[in-house]
Amino acid sequence: SSIFVARPKMLPVVMSIQIRKALQVGFSDSIGIAFMSYAFIIASFTSNFRKAKSVSNISFFLHKKFNNPYPFAASKFIYGVFIQPWFLPLRESKNLLEETYLLGRQSGNINIAFYALGLSEIHNFFSGAPLKEVLERSTKYDQFAANQREKLSRDYFNLLITFCNELMSSSFSNNPFQKDGNTLPDNTDRKKESDFSGVLL
Repeated sequence: SSIFVARPKMLPVVMSIQIRKALQVGFSDSIGIAFMSYAFIIASFTSNFRKAKSVSNISFFLHKKFNNPYPFAASKFIYGVFIQPWFLPLRESKNLLEETYLLGRQSGNINIAFYALGLSEIHNFFSGAPLKEVLERSTKYDQFAANQREKLSRDYFNLLITFCNELMSSSFSNNPFQKDGNTLPDNTDRKKESDFSGVLL
């Protein structure tokens, strides 16, 4: 993640080296996240979502084999945010991110846990959840993050809180994205947008 933030163009190189080395000397319990990161690269840089899905399946297989929940939480987060939304409704990714939060807490991967919680609220919003509910939960989660001294997570939740407050303010009263009760149209039953809808893990 630090490479992605500091030198994003280096990420494909680093992930390729990690996977190549693993094939040469053997896999460890952290190799699953390397494959998931590679799947993210494929989806982001080439838009080949079918191949990204296939590589994601390899990642999940390896996580199941080594049974280490700490890196598995990170892989589920990457999958739920960057890959699954391309072929399943956002509500499905929201559920996956909520599972990721629990897995992150149980495994001690607290940073990933809180990011998953925040992204699940973004998916909640675009799935039709009322803004007031998103605001209430984000405020509660911000307090949880404060108790855990998760500064970066708190910055993210504060962005969510500001976002909700601004959309609910009088200056946005005629916002076309708002509907009865400060809600977006529910896209739960929307028609699948690609031919990946039947692909399951």
